[in-house]
Amino acid sequence: QLKRMVLARYPRLTERQQRIKHLSGRHSGPVFYINHGTDCDGVNAGRALEFENQMVADEFIEGDIEWADGPTYWVPVDKAEHDAFEAWSTDTFAAAAGY
Repeated sequence: QLKRMVLARYPRLTERQQRIKHLSGRHSGPVFYINHGTDCDGVNAGRALEFENQMVADEFIEGDIEWADGPTYWVPVDKAEHDAFEAWSTDTFAAAAGY
């Protein structure tokens, strides 16, 4: 149920993102994603990940969505976008408490 909710909460992939995912193929080499999510402690984070191939990425992402504590989404990107992305995190509960 959470999986459907998470997937329904975010818009479909853009044409460019669909093209990147399609061109990556299932076994054809590294694929790159950017992930944004919120955990049960109110920490929002963004990270860039590289996977061996699309099949490995799909399995990892399905598990991440299955066990997500809050909203999460994955965006396929090219290598340049992956390399330029800077990971970040924000503890929203701590910020609200004044820490």
